[in-house]
Amino acid sequence: MIEEVCQSPRPWNSAAEYREENGVLQPYCHIDGELKRVTWAPLPGSQAAFLACSELIVLLQGARATGKTLTLLMDMLQFVGIGLGAEYKAVFFRRYFPELDEAEAMSKIWFPKIFPGASYNQTFHTWTFPQGETFKFRQMPDADTFQNYQGQSFSWIALDEAAAWRTAECFKLLLSLLSRSTDPRAPNHMRLATNTYGKGRDWLMKTFRLTPAPQPMFGPLITGDDLPPRRVITARLEENLPLMFVQPHYIENLRASTSHNAALQLSWTEALWAAPPGNFFGDVSWDHVIVPAFEPPTPGRIRIGFDHGRTAPCGIVFVWPSKGETVDFPDGTRKATRPGDLFVVDEDYTASKPNVGLKLSPSEIARRLHRIVERHNWNPKILSASGNVADTSIFSPGMNDNRASVAQDMEKTGINFEPADKARILGWGEVLKMLMAAKPPEDGPREEAALFICANCENLLRTLPNLQRDDGEPDDVDQDGQDDHLADALRYFLRREKTPPLSTHRRWRM
Repeated sequence: MIEEVCQSPRPWNSAAEYREENGVLQPYCHIDGELKRVTWAPLPGSQAAFLACSELIVLLQGARATGKTLTLLMDMLQFVGIGLGAEYKAVFFRRYFPELDEAEAMSKIWFPKIFPGASYNQTFHTWTFPQGETFKFRQMPDADTFQNYQGQSFSWIALDEAAAWRTAECFKLLLSLLSRSTDPRAPNHMRLATNTYGKGRDWLMKTFRLTPAPQPMFGPLITGDDLPPRRVITARLEENLPLMFVQPHYIENLRASTSHNAALQLSWTEALWAAPPGNFFGDVSWDHVIVPAFEPPTPGRIRIGFDHGRTAPCGIVFVWPSKGETVDFPDGTRKATRPGDLFVVDEDYTASKPNVGLKLSPSEIARRLHRIVERHNWNPKILSASGNVADTSIFSPGMNDNRASVAQDMEKTGINFEPADKARILGWGEVLKMLMAAKPPEDGPREEAALFICANCENLLRTLPNLQRDDGEPDDVDQDGQDDHLADALRYFLRREKTPPLSTHRRWRM
């Protein structure tokens, strides 16, 4: 039984094989050199990978019915019964108590099987284990309820159905409750699980650098910002062999039940962060749009699209137009292009958090652009070349005084822009048309120039797929409060590519 292997900080052996017994598949694991039947074992793949992760923050995302909630519970149990005693405190959050019913029911089935001496206090929603470890089910509707936990500390914290929280605020506040035990065997873990759908889509995609394209089962280590290192594990339905054995038509039934909502269907069956209903770019095949980051063979053709902001972020895209060259990616693969194909090869997004700007001066923005060019070793002349396009607002002088415009201040640093054609419906139509062209036809090669986005453009890939249609004008993107700054920069650039410039930046200032 599983109790035989529950005496070390990493007790779970992945199922070595399954055997049919009484109409179900039972897991067998190698224990002390022998193949033995166990009560529970992680599925090979995402479950085993998740339970083995040592990073402070790990997100388990994926399709429905991949056992994410149960995997969270078993991750917590890894540290029960190893001698930590009452020092080991764990807590499991959902937004509201009624949403905890499923996890609570699972714990009542599995915990007594693995730890027969465990007891559950229904009033306080708390498990106590034989050596004194405690595990609590708790609710956190919003950040205002964090005060209920202020001053407490836990070795292990979980957020289940993380996409139910609209912002990252609760997640970040709960990180402050993690405490490192003096016992080196104790964890210091924040664990999250979610379907790839929900109101929290935006913050999860940003925090874990996700894109609408398929994700690897074992994601790379994420570093380089103000959060601790973290990782994403992606679960897929095909891994759940016991479920597929009992319900061989489960995936077909799931597709049928979500036929009214394409985004939900892709989330539940393919583990994709698909665009929600009403999304302007909902029909785009993002796995064809997104390409690996690469250095263009002719970087001198790179030009810039710029949407200026102070209280709102600046959105800046660096776009390379192809003349039909073959692109070489770092992994050794190659991609043939058509003349007119556009590749967004880098971005800058000046935000303190999503949709909130850094209030940078023109000289500070200019320094950021110069640093990006220097990092890539591109010719700095691209910053002053004809073809860079910006929001028309930067050409207006300071209000009620004689201060220089943003464009004039940036020109002093060697960065020149032309004013954008801001026609919204025509612009969004161009963006959509070129994104749609990235998917090749089934009966031959592409005939239309397409728009591709490199995987390093994380903020563009987070925000562009999420933009909603305007209810009153379905051919336009809703302008109310959306994080559309990088998308606007891209729209300006595409309008410039399709139409002559409105004027030179010098004439615009006159």
